[in-house]
Amino acid sequence: MRMRPSALLLRRLVGETRGATAIEFALVALPLFIILFAIFEIAILFFIYASLDGSLVRAARLIRTGEAAAAGLNISQFKEKICQGLQLSFGCPQNLRVKVDIVSDLMAVAGTQPVTNGSFSIQESFDIGKGGDYIIVQAFLPWSRLADLYSLSSVRTAQDEYVIVSSTIFRNEAF
Repeated sequence: MRMRPSALLLRRLVGETRGATAIEFALVALPLFIILFAIFEIAILFFIYASLDGSLVRAARLIRTGEAAAAGLNISQFKEKICQGLQLSFGCPQNLRVKVDIVSDLMAVAGTQPVTNGSFSIQESFDIGKGGDYIIVQAFLPWSRLADLYSLSSVRTAQDEYVIVSSTIFRNEAF
């Protein structure tokens, strides 16, 4: 009994295993690369956040101890102090927004909403107070995401940038 040519071709294709690894890799590669990009972007985002947080605390110490008042620091010099401690600070002094305010009632302290209707809406202030005052220092840094595959945060600008926020509150020492 002789087989038809189409049946012979089908039998040869089903039995063929060359190239199976390439096909399996093609099926797995896209999800693998999406997961790798997600891990990489989240790691960089957390690195920038931790760097901003540490740098803000070091710069805020200048206010708390009275060194900022003694040196006559203004807001742009204070932003430079924050940016000096940042790792990967691409355009930090231009993009960083800072709010330094006296807090009269600790129970009424509330976070500042950095984005309003898609625009970065922080009004900068720099009131370092005097000895014994409670001070809140907040820093807001827009950060462009690397891959446009997913969203990590709902706090984004219309330019699709994340807004990384760090803050600290303390009582000024006597100066």
